[in-house]
Amino acid sequence: MAKAVPRNGVLSPVPARAPWAESAIMAAVFFLLLYAAFSPVLSNPLVDKIHALQAATFLSMAFLIGSLSRFWPKLFDPLKPYRQTLGFLGAVSAVAHVFMVYVPLGWNPSGWVLVSGGFVFVLFLAMALTSNRAAVEKLGYPLWKRFHTLGYVALFLLAVHFVLAETKKGVFSLNPLETAVLALVVITLLARAAAFLAGHPMRQSYDAHFGSKRASIKKR
Repeated sequence: MAKAVPRNGVLSPVPARAPWAESAIMAAVFFLLLYAAFSPVLSNPLVDKIHALQAATFLSMAFLIGSLSRFWPKLFDPLKPYRQTLGFLGAVSAVAHVFMVYVPLGWNPSGWVLVSGGFVFVLFLAMALTSNRAAVEKLGYPLWKRFHTLGYVALFLLAVHFVLAETKKGVFSLNPLETAVLALVVITLLARAAAFLAGHPMRQSYDAHFGSKRASIKKR
């Protein structure tokens, strides 16, 4: 059973144990990605590209579910609990991508490719580490919400990074899979813009983001 822990007059439940099935899946994916990063056989540009595309796909899906749930809540609200898992997998994929770029592959990106990619990596990693109730309790919901809204800025920079990284000698070229992933990123940004322009009210609790059935951490 979860216990209610008071903090600044706010009662929030602390789960007595972690969701083991979900945690096991995360751990398995994490170790597979590490294996791919360290394995001499798999440490090649193709595997690195897979990590990058995975990161963009998982992160976009996490954001897209949130935006679409504003228009079609009956259809997308049941998917909200998966947003944390998708965000975590996206962050882990990004870690594997960055590690492979600098260690096994020995590349040395520079200029706007480095700047855009570095900002995206740091911000999404920070968001993954703070996508929990403990972070909301410590920061307060309003500050936590403002910080996580920066994720859309990071997603835009991810698209910029994508385009810059795939521009070789002034020529921008994508294969069908890369085109599909970039399209998903753009659709996610457009969905968020549409939700904003439609005037949908801002979410007022942590649970509204992730669809938890536990008691909400209310806005201070």
